Amino acid sequence: MPSVEPALFSLISRELRLGQTTLSRDTRPSEIATWDSLSNAGVFVAIQTCLCEDLSFEDYIACSSLGELSDLLDRLGCDGRLNTASASQISANPPQRVVEITS
Repeated sequence: MPSVEPALFSLISRELRLGQTTLSRDTRPSEIATWDSLSNAGVFVAIQTCLCEDLSFEDYIACSSLGELSDLLDRLGCDGRLNTASASQISANPPQRVVEITS
């Protein structure tokens, strides 16, 4: 079975609006300025929706690098094929950041 890594990197790049060349197996989310807590939730939802519905949030946040995440998805049996219908839906309707200001 092929590795999920190329599809994972592509999905994360799209979700965070990065160039794929900026990602490697050693990349840690903390090294990417746009990968904050809100975008972290978006990355998780995109991965779960488009690549691997069996991924739990607990397992996801336990991964400290993209290599660890890729290896986890491979162990879960993700085959590296993006669910393109879901990917298109996420791209067309990105999560909105809502800020509520109270006085």
